[in-house]
Amino acid sequence: MTEYNDAVFEALQKEGIKTIILIARWGIYPQESTSFFSPNITYRTPNGSSPEVVFETQLRKTIKQLRAKGIRVVIMKQVPFQRRSVPQNIVNAVRFGRDENKIGVSVEDHLKHQEYVNGVIDSLGPYVTILDPLPILRNGNRTRISQDGKPLYRDADHLSFTGSQILRPIFEPVFKNLSSSSK
Repeated sequence: MTEYNDAVFEALQKEGIKTIILIARWGIYPQESTSFFSPNITYRTPNGSSPEVVFETQLRKTIKQLRAKGIRVVIMKQVPFQRRSVPQNIVNAVRFGRDENKIGVSVEDHLKHQEYVNGVIDSLGPYVTILDPLPILRNGNRTRISQDGKPLYRDADHLSFTGSQILRPIFEPVFKNLSSSSK
């Protein structure tokens, strides 16, 4: 993994990349994992540190390395993770006459699940630009799963094209800044 990371940093510098946007399903990193689909990040430290410590330490190290190379770092907080496939939930809501606006995960549950990770990301504020998709992806005390009858997710945690498009407003200042700094 170290060779891969070194190659990425080298490529960023070689290509003259000035801004990098980090987007992930952040909530899975600081958890113990035995799942094939969830990274077990504790292997990165020989002293057996907790996943929380490894996550925070490695994220801070990555940001420090990027900034030392003159690269601006933008981090987007995690989109709300839905408990089930959103397209399937929408089909079932329509089929059984349920209001699809009431089946997205609650904002409270999302924030509780992301509490540690958001705390780490928020503490990086002086060193990174933070984008938060929640204000756009919420509808009162629930998270939105559709807009104009179109699903905002393609499964439980990946945004669909429509979902990605509604997040454009939070990215516009980043890209505006990129275009004005390249002139």
